[in-house]
Amino acid sequence: MPIKFIVERAILQPGAPLIEAITHLELVDSDGTRWRLRTSAAITAIEDGDFEFYLRINHIEVPLAIGTSRGGKRFLKTSADEDLPINLLLIART
Repeated sequence: MPIKFIVERAILQPGAPLIEAITHLELVDSDGTRWRLRTSAAITAIEDGDFEFYLRINHIEVPLAIGTSRGGKRFLKTSADEDLPINLLLIART
């Protein structure tokens, strides 16, 4: 069974294209511990079934999924997002 994490914030690389801009996720685990994980590691963990990541939107936990850009780049998004990770960008900081 995958380990569940809540994404508190996304960390941006200034000046990067939006698909590549989110470099890390700030997470909270079930015991309240906070830590950071590279986006590439989060994608691998989802693919491997090790971790599940969720955003809290209006008190609802929304799962993150893996998207693929037109150029073939993989990125994290919610099911409500289409070509850009809009919901993650809304909680982002540099």
